[in-house]
Amino acid sequence: MEGELVIVGDEVLDGRVLNTNAHYLAGRLAALGLGLTRITTVGDRVAELADLLGLAASRSAFVLVTGGLGPTEDDLTTATAASAFARPLALQAELLQHIEAVCRDRGQAVGELEKLAWLPHGAKPLHPQSNCCGFFINHGRCLVVFLPGVPSEVEELFDAHVAPLLMQAQPGRPGFLQRRLKLFGLGESQAAARIKDIWLGHGEVTFGSYPVFPEVHLSLTARGEDAAELTARLDRIEAEIRARLGEFLFGRDEETMEGLLGQALRARGLRLAVAESCTGGQVAQRLTSVPGASDYFVEGLVTYANEAKERLLGVPRRILEAHGAVSAETAEAMARGLLERSVVDLALSVTGIAGPSGGSSAKPVGTVFFGLAGLGGGRVEQRLFRGDRARIQGQAAACGLNLLRGFLLERTGG
Repeated sequence: MEGELVIVGDEVLDGRVLNTNAHYLAGRLAALGLGLTRITTVGDRVAELADLLGLAASRSAFVLVTGGLGPTEDDLTTATAASAFARPLALQAELLQHIEAVCRDRGQAVGELEKLAWLPHGAKPLHPQSNCCGFFINHGRCLVVFLPGVPSEVEELFDAHVAPLLMQAQPGRPGFLQRRLKLFGLGESQAAARIKDIWLGHGEVTFGSYPVFPEVHLSLTARGEDAAELTARLDRIEAEIRARLGEFLFGRDEETMEGLLGQALRARGLRLAVAESCTGGQVAQRLTSVPGASDYFVEGLVTYANEAKERLLGVPRRILEAHGAVSAETAEAMARGLLERSVVDLALSVTGIAGPSGGSSAKPVGTVFFGLAGLGGGRVEQRLFRGDRARIQGQAAACGLNLLRGFLLERTGG
């Protein structure tokens, strides 16, 4: 079964927005064993989009469309689909009720948001109780799925709703079970090289890999009618991959680095504080994105200037003058100072050069030091990250969480 991707939006066509949806969806489809014949980007133009939708639906088994589903005047995808497939817009009562309930909770009028409740006749919402609903149409032999343009919403809807739809649409295909394994600290090509023989040795399972910055995700898809047998098959393969990739494999499916760290801290009754410089609070933000993080997370300090490191963390001026703010000595002093000043069991510090300026031959842009203190020990780690400022900060925040998780498991016996 082969299909097409249609990416809608002037901002994607002219390069203002990176086309990450195409990259993500292509990787996920490949992991499901589904092929693509075309990926087309079209601007916010009704005539061009209508022609493309009609042509794509006539020649492909499925078409995934992203973008243009919002409530504003320039969000034209839904109306264009209605015209292209000769299906007049019809009010979806369930969708309207959800929109009205959300607006009541926010204390606002429905207004132009009512537009989101009008879908082409015969269309079915992907997730009617979600604020990023999406919908699909069975047009002849083609399944046409319409998704929003926001990447996080695309990923959420695809994994939960679109992937099962696509698998069900394949004639004569059995059921399927999919599992995602999440890696950090190992590139996509490096991971593939390490487990290539495992992939080749299990032809009954479809393997895929795709980057989800700053991580790499591996997907395993098994097909069959016996759910217990599929689960056991994926368990065996996962065990082989874990043995091969070791510490680089940190979680699976919906698990996150910050969620797993939180579970470990809560289970041990431990409390944590962080002091950040170059990451600007990203470590604390990720930790507090987990519901219930107040059980174990006490505080986060962004000590960007040297004066703040001295005043809030007690970093001696002589260390800053002798070694600089970006150094193993400063990272260690930050972590130990935070541990002494906060009522916690563990402290993490991060200090580095996120760029684009500030680097040197001895400490190039991307140099980051991490300090760990607590549980009767401590450690300093150094890493060198590549990319622009945002990518360096994102990698450093993830690395800090991962180092902390490993340190905690090591000090507390797994």
